[in-house]
Amino acid sequence: IPEDISVVGYDDITYATAISPELTTIAQPITSLGKTAFTLLLKQIETPQNTPCEVILEPTLVERESCRRIDTNQNVNP
Repeated sequence: IPEDISVVGYDDITYATAISPELTTIAQPITSLGKTAFTLLLKQIETPQNTPCEVILEPTLVERESCRRIDTNQNVNP
């Protein structure tokens, strides 16, 4: 890794930087997730007849050592 295969994790756990090579990962906006959930819960308690809503929180790509750019110009021998 990453010469033969690239690896990407999810959640950006603490161990992502404790291993070698460090794990490229997708980080969720944990603080925004908690605040949004709390706000929606309070809104639902105050107005129970509220219709469900959809909230999209953007994750972030945290680039580390477990991935590399693939050279698409390489000749591949069968």
